Amino acid sequence: MVRRRRSRWTTGSNSSKILFPNRLRVLLLVVISLFGVISIRLFSLQILQGEAYDQKIQSQVTAAQEFQAGRGDILVKDQNTGTYVKLAINTSLDELRIDSAEIPDKEMVADLITPIIFQEEEYQLCFEDTENCPEESVVFSPPVLDEEGTVVREGVPIFPSFEEALGKKRAEILRKISKDNRYVLIKRRLAPEQSAAIRELKNRYERDHKRDRSRLYAEKKDPKLAVPDYFKGVILEPQPMRYYPEHDLAAQIIGFVNHQGVGQYGIEEKMNSLLSGQKGKSTGKTDTVGRSIGLSLEDFQKAIDGSDIVLTLDRIVQQKVEEVLSEAVEKFDADSGQIIIMDPKTGFIIAMANYPTFDPNQFGNVYIVRRMIPEDFNRTYKTTAILKKNPEDPEGELIPATFDEYQEAWKLGFDPEFYVYENRTGPGAYLNKAVQEIYEPGSVFKPLVMAIAIDNNEVKPSTTYNETGPIEVDVGGKLVPIRNADKQYLPNQTMTNVLERSANLGMVFVARKIGKALMYDYLKNFGFGRETYIELADEISGQLKYYTQWSTAQLFNQAFGQGLSATPLQVVTAWCALANGGLLPEPHIIAEIHHPDGTIEMTVPTHKSVLKADTAATLTAMLVSSVDHGYAKKGGTPGYKIAGKTGTSQIARIDGDGYENTSEEGSVITGYVGYGPADDPQYVMLVKFDRPRAGGVDRIWGETTAAPVFGEISAFLLDYYDIPPDVSRLDEIQAE
Repeated sequence: MVRRRRSRWTTGSNSSKILFPNRLRVLLLVVISLFGVISIRLFSLQILQGEAYDQKIQSQVTAAQEFQAGRGDILVKDQNTGTYVKLAINTSLDELRIDSAEIPDKEMVADLITPIIFQEEEYQLCFEDTENCPEESVVFSPPVLDEEGTVVREGVPIFPSFEEALGKKRAEILRKISKDNRYVLIKRRLAPEQSAAIRELKNRYERDHKRDRSRLYAEKKDPKLAVPDYFKGVILEPQPMRYYPEHDLAAQIIGFVNHQGVGQYGIEEKMNSLLSGQKGKSTGKTDTVGRSIGLSLEDFQKAIDGSDIVLTLDRIVQQKVEEVLSEAVEKFDADSGQIIIMDPKTGFIIAMANYPTFDPNQFGNVYIVRRMIPEDFNRTYKTTAILKKNPEDPEGELIPATFDEYQEAWKLGFDPEFYVYENRTGPGAYLNKAVQEIYEPGSVFKPLVMAIAIDNNEVKPSTTYNETGPIEVDVGGKLVPIRNADKQYLPNQTMTNVLERSANLGMVFVARKIGKALMYDYLKNFGFGRETYIELADEISGQLKYYTQWSTAQLFNQAFGQGLSATPLQVVTAWCALANGGLLPEPHIIAEIHHPDGTIEMTVPTHKSVLKADTAATLTAMLVSSVDHGYAKKGGTPGYKIAGKTGTSQIARIDGDGYENTSEEGSVITGYVGYGPADDPQYVMLVKFDRPRAGGVDRIWGETTAAPVFGEISAFLLDYYDIPPDVSRLDEIQAE
C-alpha cells in the first residue's frame, strides 16, 4: 500500500495551532508599538509642551476685555483764587461721515448739512485773523509786501463773500458723497452745537419716515411708497480725544497726544505713563460656543485713571508773555523767540513761552504748506524751510530745497513751484527751545564769570584795568583779535564799567585772574554741561568741555559767553543764584501731582549754594548800575531797582569752522537777562531772539531788541505783583 505524503501547505487543525502564536506575536508587537508612540506623544504634549498648550486652552475657554483708563488732566492754579484751570482734558467730539449708499437725495443732504458745519461766524473769524481760521474753512491769498517787507495789502479770502465760500463748501461736500463711496469723512471734529443740529435733522427725518410707514400700513398700502429716511446715511461717531481749552497757550510745555493716544513733547510725553494710568480688564470662563459661564472678583481688574498734573505756571503771566513775544518776533523779523520767567526762591517756572507756536488741538496743521509767490521773496532767508516737488516723483511728497535754488529760480524770471510752511517754521514749532535747543549765550554770561572772580577775591567792583586796543590770541596757529563790541578802548576801567559797557577786554582781564580750572569748577556747579532735570521731554545738556581741553583763546571766549553752549533754561537758572543770595534752585514746571487715590504730591523746592551771599549782593549792585548807566538801560522800569544785562552772541557755523558773518542780516542771537526788584527779587527773566533782522545789522543788538521787551514785561510783573516803587526812586516816575 502506497502512502501519500501530506503537503506542508495543508491547513489542518495542527497547522492552526502552529500559526496562531505567530499572529499573536505580530498583533502584540503592533499594539506595543502603538502604545509606545502614544506614550511618547503624551510625554511631549504633557511634559515638554504642556505649558504652551495650557495657555492655548485657557485662551480658548476665557474671554478677556480691556477697559481704558481716563487720562489725567493738566492744570494750572489761579494764584489769586486758588482754583484750578484746566489746560488739557479728556472729551469727545463727533466725527461726521456720510454713507453715500444710504443717501437717496444727495443734493438735499448737502444743502442742509453745509450751513451747519460752516457758518458765517467761522468765515468772519477767518477774515479777521487768518492764523485762527478753523481747519479747512477758507483759502486765503497771502499779504502783499513791498521791498522793505511792509504789508501793502492784507491777505484776503479767495471767496470775498460768505455766500461764495458757502457755495464752495457745498460743492465740495456734494462731490465727496456723489461717488459710490461708503462712510466718507466730511468733518473730523464738530462743535457740540453742530452735532446737536445734525442730530435734530436726523431725528426729524426719521420721525417723518416712521410716521409715513405707519400710515401706509394702516391703509394697507405698500410701505415702499413711504418717504425715505433721507438722513439714515448721515453718521455721527463720537471720537475720544484730548482737548486743550486754551488752545495754543503754553503749547510747547504741554505738548499733545497723538492719534494713538500717546503723549508727544512737553508734559504729555515726559509724564505719559503717569497721565495714562493703568488699563483695566476682565477675564471670564466661556463654554465651547463662547458663552460666558461665570465671572469672579478675581477675574476683574478695575482701570486706574491717570494722575492730574498741576503746573507751576501763572496763567495770566503766561498769556501776557506769549502776546508780547509773538508781537516782538514779528516786529524784529526774527526766526523765533523764547522768554522764561522763574521764581528765584523756589525755581518754579512762572512763564515759558516760544514763538512760533501751534494749537495742540490741531497739531497736524504745522505741516500745512502753501505755494510761494513773488511777494515772499523779501521774507525768505537761508534759515527758512523751503520745499519743492521731487522731479523724479512729481506726485509724491515735497522735498527740501535750498535757499540758493529758490533765489536763483526767481532771478531767472520764471515761476517755479516752491513751497513754504504756513507758520514759516513747520514742525519746528513743536520744539520747546528753552530746553531743546542750545546756543552760545554771549554777554549775558559775563555776570556769572565776574561772580566767580569776586567770590574768590580775585577782583572787586572797583578793581581797574586799562584798554589800549584789541588783544590778539592764537587760534590754530593764527592770531585773531578780540575786540570790544562798541569798538571803544578806555583807560582806568572798573569791573562795574565792564558790565555797564559789556567790555570783552575786561572779561579777558577777569579770565586771566581766575584761570581755567576755577572757571570750569564754578560753571559745572552753576549747572552748565548737564541737564537740569526739569519735568519736560527731551531736555539737552549743552556743551562744556573739560578745562584741560581749553586753549587760552577758549578761556577768553568763554569769559564773554562764546565757545560753550547752553539752553536758555540753564542760563536763567544760573542767574537765579545771583538773585537768591548765592543759592542755585532746581528748576521745576510741576507744582503738584493729584493721584487718583486722593493723595497729593507736592514739589518741594531745593537749592544748593554756589556763591557766597555777599558775592550775590555785590553782583546785584553791579547789575543795577548796568541798567542805570549802561547798555542795559532799556530793560529798566522807572521807580524800581532792576538788575540786568544785555547780550548779543555770534552763531557757530554748521560746519564747525568758526562763526557766521555778523555783517549779514540774521546772523546773531540777541538776549537780555535780569531780575527785580533788586532788593528782593520776585522773578528772574530771560528774553532771547533768534536771528532778528528788522532795522539792519547796525541796529540788531540785545540793547535794541531784547531789552525793551524785558522792560515791558518787567513793568507788567511789578504791577501784577502789586510791588510798590522804591521810595528812593520816586523822582524817576515823576520824570516820566
